[in-house]
Amino acid sequence: MKYPLFLLLLVCVSGHLKAETLINADGKKESQACIDATKTSMTIKALQKKYDLTMRQMNALACNGIPIKEFVEKYQVRNDVSDTLKVFTFSQEVGNVETELCIAAATSNEVLKLAMEKHQKTKMYVAELTCNELPIKKFAKRYGNKEFNIR
Repeated sequence: MKYPLFLLLLVCVSGHLKAETLINADGKKESQACIDATKTSMTIKALQKKYDLTMRQMNALACNGIPIKEFVEKYQVRNDVSDTLKVFTFSQEVGNVETELCIAAATSNEVLKLAMEKHQKTKMYVAELTCNELPIKKFAKRYGNKEFNIR
């Protein structure tokens, strides 16, 4: 009798799982590469070639603030249902501390805290940062960290 109960539970749970439809919100080829990576079994190398990106660009690519490999793991199975999720890409090619802090802020409060500790930056320093001409708080909330808070 356990089998029918398990099947019923599986049907009920799967009925409540909702996936996002990924859309290219910034029109960048990098964002499209993120989306395509969730829909196909293309390797990172194949995506790199398709979108004419260097390996350095691919390694620096962050899809909605997370590395492309983690983005694929998070959205690959869930990309076929109804909610819309805008996809933005971040590139840390510049490699400066401020860029790292901006990307960290858009990713999560925990990642920001680690980046602040790594670079020994104060809350006041981070609060004054601008990211793509936006105050860091507005940038973080716009690009994925709705719960942004400098701790």
